[in-house]
Amino acid sequence: GHPSGADRLAPGLPRAGAMTDDARVADPTPTPATLAILVADDEESMRHFVQRGLSRLGHRVTAVGDGQAAIAAWQQQRFDLAVVDLMMPLADGLQVLRALREHTEGAVVVLMTAHGTVATAVQAMQQGAADFVTKPFALDELHLRLQKALGERGLQQENQQLRTLVH
Repeated sequence: GHPSGADRLAPGLPRAGAMTDDARVADPTPTPATLAILVADDEESMRHFVQRGLSRLGHRVTAVGDGQAAIAAWQQQRFDLAVVDLMMPLADGLQVLRALREHTEGAVVVLMTAHGTVATAVQAMQQGAADFVTKPFALDELHLRLQKALGERGLQQENQQLRTLVH
């Protein structure tokens, strides 16, 4: 059989029921939703780079310089997600990750690191990190990963709600 003509007519449109991750991730249009994002990094230049970049994309960004400040901020305000450096004083990224997820079930945390060891990445993912970016990274890459992480979290919540309805 030949592929149907529909594919040739609208190559950019996913077919019904074929909404893949790729289709979601490849969409370059930024989401109109304003997100509340917590950024934690002890390197000032990195903190400013991420804060400025995400603010320009229309998000509300709170930036802090160490792990304890990140945990305190998360507990005081409502955030949609956190972007946390792995190597920080007072509490490292994995400690922050654990604290945020203890405080908020399903907290979306993306870790940043210049020390991109596979072992640490695996450990972070096992402990519930949504994703992992290795410095240096482009802002576009970070934003894509944040959107993907939130999308996956949304799907998990929907699945959970559906399961609740079914049982």
